[in-house]
This record gives sequence, C-alpha cells and structure tokens, in this order.
Amino acid sequence: MDMKNLEKAMAYESSKGGSEPPKSKLSGMIKNLKWYEIIVACWPIVLITVGGAIGGAFGGLACALNFKIFNAKLSKPLKYIYSILIGIGGILLYLVVVAALVAIFPNIFNKK
Repeated sequence: MDMKNLEKAMAYESSKGGSEPPKSKLSGMIKNLKWYEIIVACWPIVLITVGGAIGGAFGGLACALNFKIFNAKLSKPLKYIYSILIGIGGILLYLVVVAALVAIFPNIFNKK
C-alpha cells in the first residue's frame, strides 16, 4: 500500500469515529433481559463443572440459543419452556458425544 492510499484510509477511519470499539452482539442481547431471565438462559453453563471443555462448549451453545429465545417475540411461558428444553438438549448432546468418545477410544478414561 502506498502512502497516498494509507493517508486516505486513515482520514476515512478518523472521519467516521474509528476510535470507538465495535459493540458486541452479546452485550445487546443481555441488556434487554432482566436478571432472572439471564440466570434461566445461562443455566446450561453448569456443564463446565461436570464436562470440562466439551461440557462448556455445549453449555455455551445452549446459553447462546437461550439468549436468542429470550430476545424473540414469544410469550413468556414459551420462552421458559424452550430454555429448559434447550438446556436438557445440551446435556443430552453432551452425554451422546461422551458416549461416542468412550466407544471410539475405550481406554480414554482409564487412569494408570
């Protein structure tokens, strides 16, 4: 990149207020929720304590889906029912993946 293009790019960035960091989508999703809705949406995160990285991945995925559910235009009871079902689905998916890993690698959990 030559100096002329670099100066144009810098001028463009400064003209549109490039010093402000971009806002994350997650903060916008959380800001619209009440504290108890956040707790209900994030309950699958407890999979981290039992399942480590695999449990954390499925718990985080379920949590993200729950945030989308709570920001959707649904009735309140449906939001809570879907949140519970998504969390249970994350737990079941975790159990299936762990069972598959045990079947594929039978000695994976043997400590010697």
